[in-house]
Amino acid sequence: KLGGYAISPDSKSLAWTGAATKQDHSTSSLFLCDLDGGNSVNMTPENFLGHIRSVTWRNNKTLLYQSDEGVFPKLSLQSVNKRVPSRKVVLDSEQAGVMLGMPASHPGVQNMVLVGHNGTTPRELYQWTGKGGLKRLTHHNPELAGMDLGEQRVVTWTARDGLEIEGILMLPVGYTSGTFPLIVHVHGGPESNHTNGWLSRYSTPGQVQCGKGYGMLLPNYRGSTGRGLEFAMASYGDPAGKEFDDIVDGVDYLIAEGMVEKDRVGVMGGSYGGYATNWLTTYYSERFAAGVAFVAVSDLISKRFLTNIPYEDEYVHMGVPVRESWDLMLERSPVKYAEKSKTPLLILHGDRDHR
Repeated sequence: KLGGYAISPDSKSLAWTGAATKQDHSTSSLFLCDLDGGNSVNMTPENFLGHIRSVTWRNNKTLLYQSDEGVFPKLSLQSVNKRVPSRKVVLDSEQAGVMLGMPASHPGVQNMVLVGHNGTTPRELYQWTGKGGLKRLTHHNPELAGMDLGEQRVVTWTARDGLEIEGILMLPVGYTSGTFPLIVHVHGGPESNHTNGWLSRYSTPGQVQCGKGYGMLLPNYRGSTGRGLEFAMASYGDPAGKEFDDIVDGVDYLIAEGMVEKDRVGVMGGSYGGYATNWLTTYYSERFAAGVAFVAVSDLISKRFLTNIPYEDEYVHMGVPVRESWDLMLERSPVKYAEKSKTPLLILHGDRDHR
């Protein structure tokens, strides 16, 4: 897995982002080498609890990179002297109040521009000088200032095996107390994660559902990015196992908190999130009142033989070919449990999905 790359201003060094190992399912690490590929070194901080996404050069001696860390991305500076991992966080989304994209910049130029967003503001352009705060440059959706939006919170819960799981909870517009119906939105990948930003788009109803009286839970279940390699690898070889139990445990947490109506919980998602939706509406059918699966996986075995990413599935998800995991892949296929399902499920798909 390769991310982006950047050549140093003096054309002597190459910085790039990529997976740490063949089994790593996402762009997670920062690397540095000579332009001919020699003297390669991993510049990722030791025991880094995040995923490094993008990198650029500030000058010949300093890198600037963007990383997902929990639900709050960060921008950090990294010296390349002595090629020893040592970073300085220079902008934190939690403190800035804006989820940070990778800045567009040029070496030696003070001003940078980046795309940012938060729970009440879709993506806009912001100016940054490399220190201090952000200056907003654009206002593409001024009508939102007069709209009532649902409150957005970061929530954590303890999974049944003791692991802490994090997610975003969007509340119905005007909510103060009591219970509400909940829609669980499961991200795809699973090499992805939700940040605490604007969560309303074509595949994520977000504030639209909040305006209709629903709450929405967006869990970063184990196997998600943004919490380091150990967390990302926690679902390796265990599809629809603890990773999807984490989602049910999140729903149980909200029910126990007296916020969610137990019998009015729905689930939706696309791709791997669709796989989760199919699993939760069959294996866990008694827990979910409705589901919407978009470009979803229903049978792991047929998916492996028909997909255009068979080695992706084998190397970074299961670890072995189908012949060595046949029984497990059958056991973790939602279609096996379709007969016992009582959950209404809307399946959305197209005829040109090569996955």
